[in-house]
Amino acid sequence: MRSNLGRFIVICGIDGCGKSTQEAALGNSLESSGRCVHRTKNPSDWYRHNPIVKEFLHSGKMPCTIEAIALLAAVDRMIQYDTEISPKLNLGMDVICNRWVYSTFAYFSARGADMSFVESINSRVSRPDKAVLLTINPAEAIERIRARDGSNVKFEERDSRYLEKVQQQLTHRWPSDFLILDGMLDASLLAEAILKYVER
Repeated sequence: MRSNLGRFIVICGIDGCGKSTQEAALGNSLESSGRCVHRTKNPSDWYRHNPIVKEFLHSGKMPCTIEAIALLAAVDRMIQYDTEISPKLNLGMDVICNRWVYSTFAYFSARGADMSFVESINSRVSRPDKAVLLTINPAEAIERIRARDGSNVKFEERDSRYLEKVQQQLTHRWPSDFLILDGMLDASLLAEAILKYVER
């Protein structure tokens, strides 16, 4: 349980669903209303720049088990919350986080990890005040990713069937009191719906 003054807001979804667009739109709207906002991403660069993780995300190759990589993600999340997110919340700032533990559950489930282990190592993760899941046609997501990243597409982002599996897991595990929106809707309509949900 938290007693922070700020609000912890999470936006999740598969790659290419529009998370970054809506994160920016929400942040701008909250700042316009007088709120102090901190935007961040999970996993952090600490995880993304790990040599083992970088190689896995690029090619799918790894010198260890997928559970070991899941452990790195869990450590990263706890450090990020304790050193970055919680201090901002304690200052009264709203923190908008691009992805959170729900994405970890979905991706590592699709990767074939032992989910009892993944759930155990994430059992103390702080729950956000508000969370939004954006769903999208995986084929459309891949087109957006290719337009954005060109030839630097990660190996997991090349297969629409894989992204469909991740999205199914996200939807299945999504808490019922959090919001789900169709990411194929117009970006301005999505931004309006998310702002209303956050301010409700």
